[in-house]
Amino acid sequence: MNIILAIIAGLGFGVAMYFRKMSVSRIGMAGVIFETVIEAILSVVLIFILFPFQITDLFSKQLGIIYGIAAGIGATVGVIAFFLAVRFGPALIPSVITPVLSATTASLLALILLKEPINVIKILGLITTLAGLYIFLRF
Repeated sequence: MNIILAIIAGLGFGVAMYFRKMSVSRIGMAGVIFETVIEAILSVVLIFILFPFQITDLFSKQLGIIYGIAAGIGATVGVIAFFLAVRFGPALIPSVITPVLSATTASLLALILLKEPINVIKILGLITTLAGLYIFLRF
């Protein structure tokens, strides 16, 4: 189930990136604001419906709030940088670099900070992914 959901997430992000580019090309950087607001509203509503929780849960553990703030800052920097990259050049380059480096960074952080199990296949997978990105960008 984990792999199926990850595939759905990847496809969803891929479709979102395409439509983000279309939005920015039609209405400019206002597309960033519009897309972000729609994403936030839909995410909050769907998460609350699918995974009900008490609002007090948000404030019960301070470290969770700090991690949430860090995630929000990282996502904000990523979204702004992505849209600027799309604005100043072809969409293909940031559309490939962004998910590859995002997945690689998340994987490395999970291995290092969360102490997730690591093996030779995972290391080879990360190296192959980065090598593929290098080949894509160089040739």
